[in-house]
Amino acid sequence: MTPPKVYCEHGALRTELYELQKIGQINLVLFPYEEKVKRIKEPGVPFEAAWSEMNFSWENSPGSWEDYKGSTKYVQIQEIIGRENKRDVKHLDSAFKSNCQAFLTRDKGDILSKTNELEEILKMKFFHPDDDWVEFCKFIE
Repeated sequence: MTPPKVYCEHGALRTELYELQKIGQINLVLFPYEEKVKRIKEPGVPFEAAWSEMNFSWENSPGSWEDYKGSTKYVQIQEIIGRENKRDVKHLDSAFKSNCQAFLTRDKGDILSKTNELEEILKMKFFHPDDDWVEFCKFIE
């Protein structure tokens, strides 16, 4: 069975996640809008990344320029999260476009407070890396 793809924002990374990736229990995904994380092997599919957010050379950037457009869920994500939360919208759209089954974040205000709405439209589960660690571990079993 293919391990679930787990989109993990920078602030939600835990050492245990790298171990789970190492043993093949999960595939960590992140588009490095803030900075590149060497131990995350799979870059997420980007959404309208500015060149300053790419953190890749042009030759090593993932996908084609066509991949950088918003998904079919972009407008809905933006309505739920708010237009002013551009970076959150980008991460969520990247997770959706990357076919992730779970999303880890510490953002209780803009993302986790809207878990029900986001899970309904994106068909992925949302977890806080500390508060929901037990539930996350059950989810990936």
